[in-house]
Amino acid sequence: PQGGMIRLESAHQILEFLSLQRTGPARLVIIDQAHTLNPQAANALLKVVEEPPESTFFVLIAPEVSQLLPTLRSRGQVLRFAPLDEATLRELEWIVGVREGPRVRGDGRAHPATAAARLVVVRP
Repeated sequence: PQGGMIRLESAHQILEFLSLQRTGPARLVIIDQAHTLNPQAANALLKVVEEPPESTFFVLIAPEVSQLLPTLRSRGQVLRFAPLDEATLRELEWIVGVREGPRVRGDGRAHPATAAARLVVVRP
């Protein structure tokens, strides 16, 4: 992403990810700061957001629903979340390995949640 906008190349990465064979029970695509999708990127994702592949879920994160492009907004369901406390954020980082990659237990095996997690996180 350049200039604070999520560009078409990022949308193409998501579409490429979705073309791969699913290795777990479901896929989750998280688009953080979805309000920064430029019109070309948003339009590239419209069809797949409206009719996602089986067991594929999209989470579009934006400060306000009104900041999402109307075409994307109309294809989803609004879920409002309260802010998470610091301890919960740390636990989520441990499970998903957002900042440092998948976490490993003392026995050298990946934590079960990270072994099953397959995330695409797009940030501007």
